[in-house]
Amino acid sequence: MARVIQKGLEIISNQINHLCYNPMKRIYYFGMTVILAIMAGCQKDEESLNIQNSLNQTFYATFENGADTRTALDGSNNVVWSEGDQISVFGGTTANNSFILQEGANSTYGTFKINTSAAGTESSTPASELSANVAYYPYESDVTVSENNGTYTFNATFPTTQTYSKSGTFGIGASPMVAVTSCTLDANLKFKNVGAIFRLQLKGNATITKIEFSAEEYLAGKVNITASNSTLPTVNVTDGSNTILLDCGEGVELSATEATNFVVALLPVEEITGGITITIYDNAGKKMVYSHKADETFTILRSKAYTTTVVEYEGTENVSSPFAGGAGTESDPYLIDRADQLSHISDYYDTYNYFKIADGVETLDLAGIGRLELNGSFDGNNVEITGLSTSLFERVGKSGLEQKIKISNLTATVNTTDGRALVRNIYNPGETTFENVTLHGYIEGQYNMGSFYNYGTANAADSEGADYTVTFINTKSDATLVCTTGNAIGGMLGHGYEGAGYTLSINMDANSGYSGKMYTTGSATCYAVMAMCSHSTYILNGVETSRYTDEYSSTRLEMATPTKTEDGYYVTPASASVDHYIVYLNCQLTAYDADGVKISNMAGLTWNLGKETIGSSDLENKIFDLFDSASIQNDSTDEIGYNLENGVLTVYTGRDVNFASGWLTLQVNQYDADDNILAVGNLRVHTFPEPTTES
Repeated sequence: MARVIQKGLEIISNQINHLCYNPMKRIYYFGMTVILAIMAGCQKDEESLNIQNSLNQTFYATFENGADTRTALDGSNNVVWSEGDQISVFGGTTANNSFILQEGANSTYGTFKINTSAAGTESSTPASELSANVAYYPYESDVTVSENNGTYTFNATFPTTQTYSKSGTFGIGASPMVAVTSCTLDANLKFKNVGAIFRLQLKGNATITKIEFSAEEYLAGKVNITASNSTLPTVNVTDGSNTILLDCGEGVELSATEATNFVVALLPVEEITGGITITIYDNAGKKMVYSHKADETFTILRSKAYTTTVVEYEGTENVSSPFAGGAGTESDPYLIDRADQLSHISDYYDTYNYFKIADGVETLDLAGIGRLELNGSFDGNNVEITGLSTSLFERVGKSGLEQKIKISNLTATVNTTDGRALVRNIYNPGETTFENVTLHGYIEGQYNMGSFYNYGTANAADSEGADYTVTFINTKSDATLVCTTGNAIGGMLGHGYEGAGYTLSINMDANSGYSGKMYTTGSATCYAVMAMCSHSTYILNGVETSRYTDEYSSTRLEMATPTKTEDGYYVTPASASVDHYIVYLNCQLTAYDADGVKISNMAGLTWNLGKETIGSSDLENKIFDLFDSASIQNDSTDEIGYNLENGVLTVYTGRDVNFASGWLTLQVNQYDADDNILAVGNLRVHTFPEPTTES
């Protein structure tokens, strides 16, 4: 009996595809499907009917009625499937597989089969069973699903950057849809929209390069989508964005007589209070700001389309750009031709943008510039960067928002003593690529140091960690690395720090690697690739060595411990010849709230107190003035720095916190006449007590 039913299901599945093109037969075959479903009872104990794990299963996908849910339209303005469309199918399990459109292009009914070119997309983690077949559009390998009594929750991302579509609706993959069948035997996927669409109608005499849609409420971002077979999908935003960028590529030329539609998909919003602000940019460096219902509260409903009146574009307002040109898109990046313009990259951190050094620029002196925030891609255009005394980028990407980010085509010479690599923190849970990057110079600091970045996504305060990928293509470092305190140095990167339960994947081609010298003053071990990755797992691709077998030959530096005298601090040189000293004052802080509860461990603050030349006969000369007491001043209005007066040292943190404890360290680095480091000395000179609270 089971074989007969199974054969009947196969016949009906084949006929369902036929029904997409033969409407008169739908009732008959639908009736057969219902009868067989009742006979089978969706029972998982019928082994011959339990097909939810079969990658050979065919799925038939349609759309809910009356909504713009896809990226292509037929002549009657009906939304249709497009050739090459892919969906994520969870065939009765939590394993995510790519299914690709086989039949039904330019039709509202599509036949989907396993995507053989994406074989192996099934989750590597043990897959638990689901009570139905569920699917997500568009296919995304990192989308996950879980079940709670027939209700399914998808973890996904509603894109903050979308692309212009000539078809008159939103770009491919911009608007997620979900489908939940009645049981695992049901292969009919009826997709329902997660969001809505917003259509801006423009006409005029200009070429539009990008459009920003912003509101006080979240319009996109990381979301949890909840759906079932009998209920419509709902959305909970976990890491939202107030802005959506519509990238118009090379530009869209407007018509003076007929309106051009610019469409984005956006999340449902219960109440838009301040309207949607639309900023339109053209290729002539002009912009126009249009407010949609700014004085009227309105609602954005799921699966609905919202269209503006026809807007006449008049780009009369010059774009107030701090850059030398460009619109921030991939085809028209923001151009930088002076060092001071680099600092403005941080002003654009809220949205994904492209930055590029302008043609003709050969070198940039970044003295006093650094610790930028990059959310996008940076093309150095083969420039040489000098004068860098800290990280170029303090953080790259946004926690919880998976993106493709690239830093490319530059040579940097660094001289840092704060332990920062070229990038301090990678917050991007997607793929970050270093391509055609060369690093020279000197990096000194504590703990898990590296050349190109220090920490990964779990170092973000709002993230417990994430899977992420770092790729090195023709990227090299010969910078000298000196670790004064800690347990490891990595030639390419410091602490992977992906967070418990997650995986860091490192890809390196044959033209990438570390060839510099590493020094330690303590027990640190040196590795050619990565310092350490203690929280979960990592995968190292493209090189034969791993952190367990690539231990680098390190040289212990001689310690030059500062000595306290009546006049100040001095050191005994490691060499009898004339020596150079650079003195640093380090302040490591821990913050507390008004109740004495620890808030966080704050990053250390470092000041360069100057460089001196001391002859062997002048060993009694002081390196730094003696101080007897010290205090920390926490006030965001004070400039970060220090003051030494009458033996009292005051450190200004530039941070508005109520209490702080920590320690001050006098650090002395000794160099020979050729600026080769000879020794590093550290002396803790004062410790601040932790605050006390009344019981």
